[in-house]
Amino acid sequence: MTPEKLHLALNHFVFLLPLAALLPLLVGLLTKSRVTILSGTGVALLGSLMTGLVMGTGEEAYERYEEGPIASYLEAGAEPALEHHEEIAHNGSKVMYALAAVSLATLAIGFVKKAWLPHAAVAV
Repeated sequence: MTPEKLHLALNHFVFLLPLAALLPLLVGLLTKSRVTILSGTGVALLGSLMTGLVMGTGEEAYERYEEGPIASYLEAGAEPALEHHEEIAHNGSKVMYALAAVSLATLAIGFVKKAWLPHAAVAV
């Protein structure tokens, strides 16, 4: 599979998985269910960890664009849109990496200091 196809296939999981994690996190907080909170946190962690893979495939796809193999498939003047996409992705990746750190810390707290889990889950 080419980098651009892989990038397109995985790109949305970075945002959709953390959004999907909101439901189990909210239900877990409302019902005080440790397992549900940990499940939601795990889903958020999985989505945020995919950021590195998505960023890497995006870089490879952009290199292929610059080299020419995929430039013929794009409209003329696509360069500014690609650069804007890259800038947004770079800024958004910082948020996703922070989410990964908070999610990982929350999972650790869930196993070490169980009483702190609901407070940590709010941060996720």
